[in-house]
Amino acid sequence: PRGVVEPEAAEAIDPRAARQNRWIALAALLGAFAKRQPTVIVIEDVHWADEEGQEFLAYLIPALARKAVGFILTARMGGRPDWLATEATTLRLEALGEDAASSILGGLLDTMRPSVRREILRRSQGNPLYLEELARSLSATIEDAVQSVPGTVQGLLQSRIDRLEPPVRLGIQMASVLGPQFS
Repeated sequence: PRGVVEPEAAEAIDPRAARQNRWIALAALLGAFAKRQPTVIVIEDVHWADEEGQEFLAYLIPALARKAVGFILTARMGGRPDWLATEATTLRLEALGEDAASSILGGLLDTMRPSVRREILRRSQGNPLYLEELARSLSATIEDAVQSVPGTVQGLLQSRIDRLEPPVRLGIQMASVLGPQFS
């Protein structure tokens, strides 16, 4: 049809205008969703957003300010980003303290030497995700260890002998053939 410009052709003419049109269309679409029911948009790790992504959020958040749309943005930032709307409420989460971090790891820390426990808590820097992943990893490691431990003392000793260096293992095998007493 005459007068209709294909999207690719419009973008080739003026890429900034095409980008702005996409932003307007997305804001209208989200606004339409919000008319049907309140909408929450969650965007994690905003600190990784490039300049264009930040510009988009700087446009979108105010564009939907009077709609039933809420935004939850997570970031690891020291302060408030310049592009964030002044109406936005920020909630700064502090690192977990030692007691809270220990509770995430549950009883796993109780079985560790104090130096190992301190190192784990130091490395986590109070980050709950790190602590949860560490707890999951430690639990799996403990379960694997329990499964890999032989069921008998003889099996346990054989397992330890098998891990020795070959010359030491050979010496033990030779001694076992000689019996309990030899000179």
